[in-house]
Amino acid sequence: MRDEGLCRNPTNMRFHMWQLFKSYNFTGRTVLDIGGGRGQLSFFAASQNASYVKCLEPSLDGSNSDCQELFRRITAKYKLDSVHLCPITFQDYSISRSEQFDCIISNASINHLDEDACANLLIDSSARERFRGIAASMRDALNPGGQLVIADCFRRNLWSDLGFRNPIATSIERHLHHQPSIWISIFKESGLRLTGLRYSTFNSFGKAGSLLMSNWLSAYCLTGDFVLTFERPRD
Repeated sequence: MRDEGLCRNPTNMRFHMWQLFKSYNFTGRTVLDIGGGRGQLSFFAASQNASYVKCLEPSLDGSNSDCQELFRRITAKYKLDSVHLCPITFQDYSISRSEQFDCIISNASINHLDEDACANLLIDSSARERFRGIAASMRDALNPGGQLVIADCFRRNLWSDLGFRNPIATSIERHLHHQPSIWISIFKESGLRLTGLRYSTFNSFGKAGSLLMSNWLSAYCLTGDFVLTFERPRD
């Protein structure tokens, strides 16, 4: 990833992957990467021996041919034949029963799936219903026992509650994000079982920093990053 310009610090990138996936075993698994950007997580899953990876990224459409070319060049250069780019939204992607996935990833993309609904989620029941539909589609796209990984950040933190812009993460549009409890309730209502909630720390802090700061209070005072994991029940 460093050699191809997809990351600046491989050590930090490895820790980022660890925070997202912990000890998840990708070997032989099928993966759907929703809003995969330039494909970092898709390429990582393939490097960990995933059997099939689909990366959905609508911004890499025909008008963004340079990024598509980079994606194709990386898959060819490193013989990542299992990785496939699909430049459309999750809602527009038709998933058949024969193409269900063992793992679905939404890294910093859940709020972008329907930004209008996300912005009004707390005040408009129809907006919540739209996201329940998205969550149900994710459930249906998972194999029984499959895992959904959602990484995002708090809507509220210390800085916003004090009336200030967060100096650590100035570009985040907080009105398009929500507390973990909101997403947990929506995805549980859609038939998924919560298996984990953890708080992420700065990649540069490594595992020692995670041991000390991977808690709600640190997240509330800093960036508010969190990772949720869900499972589709086998019943």
